[in-house]
Amino acid sequence: ISACLVGSEMCIRDRYRRVAVRTGLALSFDLHIAEHEAGRPVEQVVAAVMNRLEGELAPTHGQPTGTLGKLLAELHLVYPPLSALSDDLLDESPWAAEPEVGSGLLTLSLRWSIVGSTALRVIQIAGHCGMGVYDPQADIYYFQDVDFGKERYEVECPHLFTGVVASRQLLQQIVPRLMGKEDPYIVVSRNAEDYAQALWTTAGFRLEYREGSADRHFASESLVEGARVVELLSKFTEGDPGWRNSVEFTRVQF
Repeated sequence: ISACLVGSEMCIRDRYRRVAVRTGLALSFDLHIAEHEAGRPVEQVVAAVMNRLEGELAPTHGQPTGTLGKLLAELHLVYPPLSALSDDLLDESPWAAEPEVGSGLLTLSLRWSIVGSTALRVIQIAGHCGMGVYDPQADIYYFQDVDFGKERYEVECPHLFTGVVASRQLLQQIVPRLMGKEDPYIVVSRNAEDYAQALWTTAGFRLEYREGSADRHFASESLVEGARVVELLSKFTEGDPGWRNSVEFTRVQF
């Protein structure tokens, strides 16, 4: 959906909101949810999702069963279904339409205007249920199996939902896509003063990290190619203390 259409939603919302949401005609941001298969390459996971979408079984608006049913029930505890809302509460709902159920697949349609925080909650609950989430708008697959007993590293990137937890699988998808993009950077942080970050330039990636304060901020002496950035940031995310040993860094003077 183009930017002009996203903008036009704000102009026409008040006039058509109730009809559009009730009939599923509101501009939507779709997320497809399916069981996560550990160790399977992302490209194969996405291909399997697309095959299900294009398969013989047409999606319905019925209730899913099994793990998908459990997931939807957990989501509805936070965001009640449209069918349970009165007209005066529709503007507060993140749903653009009722969920669609296919063969081992659940499709959620979110309203563009408030998609960010809702999508993050969907990704978190799905991961808790052992499910992965495919975002076809950005062509990104998320699986956030977060162990809350372990330290979490979050990703900041203009091309991802804010607040997602860093993982090797996510970095493998997003780092190569920064090349040639506007705002081509990614930050993986343990906290506000402990992070690693990479910025794409036409000659390669500039890699930096900070350890606790501005006087412990370092930058790579030479540019780093994309695959190596993925490996280094993944090791940082995984808590490997030697993640930076293969690159020469110098302290940045602020």
